Amino acid sequence: MHGRARRTTPAPGADLGTAKRIEHWQALCPVTGPGTAEDFCIAEYPRLVGSLILFTGDADLAADLAQEALARAIRHWSRLEKMTSPGAWVHRVALNLAKRAGAKKQLEQIGCERLAALQAASVQAEVDSALVVRAAVLGLPERQRAAIVLRYYADLPVVEVAQIMRIAEGTVRALTHQGTEKLRLLLQPDEQSEVSHHE
Repeated sequence: MHGRARRTTPAPGADLGTAKRIEHWQALCPVTGPGTAEDFCIAEYPRLVGSLILFTGDADLAADLAQEALARAIRHWSRLEKMTSPGAWVHRVALNLAKRAGAKKQLEQIGCERLAALQAASVQAEVDSALVVRAAVLGLPERQRAAIVLRYYADLPVVEVAQIMRIAEGTVRALTHQGTEKLRLLLQPDEQSEVSHHE
C-alpha cells in the first residue's frame, strides 16, 4: 500500500495519555494501519514501558523514555520492519536512553531503602507484595537488573537479551542466575517473584 492510510481513531474510553501517544505516532508515521510502524508502537508500548518502570523505578520517566525509543523506531522503520525482532531493538534503545538520562543514579540504594521500609511495615496485601518485588528488582546491580527485566518481564529469549546488552549468551545466563539468587535472599519465601523459577 502506498501513500498515507486513513488515520486511526483512539478507541472510545481510551485514556488521554494513550490517545495523545497514538496521535504522536500517527504524526510521525508516513503510513498508518495494520503492519505499520504505528501498529508496532501501539502493540509494543505496554511491554516497553513496563520494562522501563522495573528498570528505573520511575513511571513518568519510563513513559517518556518509551515514547522517545518508539519515535526512533519510527524514524528507522524501513530497517526495523525487516528485522526478526524489532522489539528487541527498541528495548536496547530504551535501556541506553535510561542510562544516559541518569536513571541509574543511586537506584541500588533507593531500591534497598524502599525494600527495607516495605518489609519493616510487614506488607501482606497482594498489591503491596508486588511493590516489594519491584523494590527488590530495583535494588539489583544494573546489569543483573537489565537481564532480569528483559528475560522475565519482557519475556525475550536469551539470544535477544544477549544482543540487546551486547554480551555473550553465557553472561546473560550468569547474570539472571545471580539476580534471581539475590532476589531470593531479599524476598520472603511467599513473596518470591515469578523470575525465580524460569531458568
